[in-house]
Amino acid sequence: MISHVIVDIEGTTSSTWFVHRTLYPYSRERFASYLAAHRTRPDVDAMVQLVRDTVKEPDADDARVVWWLCHWLDGDQKMTALKAFQDFAHKNGITKTQAAELYRFQANAMAAGIKAQQQQAAMAQQQHQAEIAQKLGSVRPDTAAGAELNRMSQQSA
Repeated sequence: MISHVIVDIEGTTSSTWFVHRTLYPYSRERFASYLAAHRTRPDVDAMVQLVRDTVKEPDADDARVVWWLCHWLDGDQKMTALKAFQDFAHKNGITKTQAAELYRFQANAMAAGIKAQQQQAAMAQQQHQAEIAQKLGSVRPDTAAGAELNRMSQQSA
């Protein structure tokens, strides 16, 4: 029996445009306020400590931690602490608020470049993906995969 499914969606089921133009700014705007509001939570404190350990700045204050998160975000780096803070930020509305924008973007792209038959196939695929997502139920982002060690793996192909 299958108990878990790992889905890599960025660039696979959706455009990286949505991630870079919508999710990243959404996260960036919320890092400092989220950290201030939830600083005493053990999971948040652990991620702050992970940032400090990663950059070898054991006395980094919260402003410096936020700076590192934004720096990693700007570099599109796959850092565990960054992924965790993005997850913290996204849990408060990104899926409902921004999902419609993603679907509009996909619809516009399809309408601009895909013939009717291809568009129907793409819509069927989206329906299939929606059914899979519904069956998956609770989706937990992978925040502990760590840094991507070989950036060339994404650039070649």
